[in-house]
Parts: sequence; structure tokens; C-alpha cells
Amino acid sequence: MPIPDLKWWRGHTSKVLSDRKNPLILDIDILLAEYHKQGKTDIQKQKILILMLYYCTEWLVSKGEKETSWRRPHVQKLVSEIESELRTPAMLQATQDRIAGKKGKKLEEDPIEVLQPRDARNKFGLRTDVTSTRRSAHGALTFINNFAASKKLTGYKKELQDKQITDYVDQLQILAAGAHQVTRNLEYLSKLERRACHLQKWPDGLFHLAGRDTPYQTSTATDANGNRILDLFAMDDMEFLYVGPPKQAGTFHHSSFLSGKPVLCAGEIALDQGKITKVSNSSGHYRPSTRDLLNCVLVLEKKYSVDTQTLTVSDMATGTDWKSASQFLQRQGRPPVKIGNR
Repeated sequence: MPIPDLKWWRGHTSKVLSDRKNPLILDIDILLAEYHKQGKTDIQKQKILILMLYYCTEWLVSKGEKETSWRRPHVQKLVSEIESELRTPAMLQATQDRIAGKKGKKLEEDPIEVLQPRDARNKFGLRTDVTSTRRSAHGALTFINNFAASKKLTGYKKELQDKQITDYVDQLQILAAGAHQVTRNLEYLSKLERRACHLQKWPDGLFHLAGRDTPYQTSTATDANGNRILDLFAMDDMEFLYVGPPKQAGTFHHSSFLSGKPVLCAGEIALDQGKITKVSNSSGHYRPSTRDLLNCVLVLEKKYSVDTQTLTVSDMATGTDWKSASQFLQRQGRPPVKIGNR
């Protein structure tokens, strides 16, 4: 059976109109209607299916364990059809298309992170006050292993634990069934919101954020190890710079700046009184190479006239910290040979 239409879904999950007050059920109404509209690409369909899988799983965990849950077999029927569709060659190819991107630097995300729901409020009118039980991809496999090792699970969680995990669809369901609450949407900036993150070089020779008069200054706060907490940055294919707050797991990542599109480079950045003092390619989403970081530093030098003598560089690809970007450029990112390795 293909993915059921809205008429089937409403007919099997309603006894009276008041039955449709559950926000998860209403969200599935909206998504089913969108899924069956003409003109949807496979990637668009996949995003909708993933959202529906999350909402169905959340409902089964929170509501479906009740003995009087007459909706449960119908929700499980929808889950079964969604699982089957997500495993078709077309949907698997959609995953690869999303990871690869169309040009420039590839978006080499964790497959689970790629498939996590994005900010769908504008597209589907979903409620912003509803939370979904999911985890950041960076802890996904650890979370799944912990879930499988858990004891005294009951109801639908127990069913998932006993299920043999074979692919990303099984993993997504387990993530959705977890008890850790985070906001539903990974933020993707609109064009207007992106302008507020645009870092520009002014005639005074300093960098200013989004037209503000005061030169931009990143935080001087440190982590538990005494290391400075740096801002995120992304440089797009037009060589524009965007900066934002330190990573907020499950909410704001490097891919948020350009809404998941390819970038020239991404990582972390420090500015002191409008001068860029440090840059790195630390990005779990884009995983920039040494070559990507070299390109970024060249743009900073040639286009933005950043002093490469005072700019420090951290190359996560080789695990090398450079005291000056000029040395980094001179050696083309090749780490100095350690005497002990000769």
C-alpha cells in the first residue's frame, strides 16, 4: 500500500471532531496533505516522511501505550508505510543527493543529521511550541547504543529495543523515542536573517557586523579547559563572511548560515576589536579540508587584507596549530616535520 492520503488518515483516526485536538495528529494531517501535492521532488518528499515518522513515533511513545488507544493500529500502519517508502531506491538516492550538494564543498554530515527535521514553520505552519524527542547527530550512535542497553523499558520503547537495528530508518525511530527533549527544528536562516550575520570590512580597516558602528568583538569567555570559546563562521561561494554564536546542539550549526548549501569553508573564528585574530576549519557538518582552509585564508589575505603575520590558524584536518597564517600559506598547510619522526 502506498502512503495513505489525508482522507484515509482522518477517516481512521477520528471518531468525532474533538478527536483531532492532539497537536501531533494535526501535524500529521498537514504533512500528509503536503506530501500528496503535485510537483514534490524526492528530497522534499523525504523531508516530509521523516517529520511524519518522528511525530508518529512520539505519539506512540506518549499516547499509544494506553490500553484504550484505539488509534494505535492506524498510526502503526502509517509508520509501516513510511518505513517502506524511506527504504526505496528513490529515497536512498535522495539521501545521497542531500549529502553531496550540487557544487562546491560537499555537506558531509552524519546521515541522521541530514535527515533530521529542519525549520518547517514557514512551509507547513507547524507549531513552534511543540517539542520532539530527538538527539543531535553527534551523539546519535552513542544514544542508540545506550537505548539498546537500557533495562525496564515498556510498551513501544520495548518494541523498538527488541527490533533489530539495520538502517537509518530504525535509528531514526529510536532517536524519536528517546527521553531527551530538545527543540524540534535545526534553524536555517532566511535571507534577511543571514544579513544580520554578515561580517563586513569597513573603510576604517576593521570588521563590523551587519552595519553596526562598533567594530565586532567575539566573546572572551573560556570553556572548562581554559580555551577561548569561538564564534562559528561560514564563507560562501561569493566569499562573503557570516559569523554567529558558538554552536548550539540541535538548534544552530554551521549549516544554518547558508541553509545547508555548499560553502567555501566553515569553522570557528575570533575577532578582537574588529580584527580577525584566529580562524579554524572546525566544522562537524562540512568537515573542511586543509585545502579549504588555505582557500579561506587566501581570501582573508587578498580580499579582506587581513594581516597574516598576526592571524593564527588551527587546521583540524591535520591537527596542527599555526602561530601565523603566513607560515601556513608558505608551507601550503603541510605540518612541520617533528624531529622525533625523522
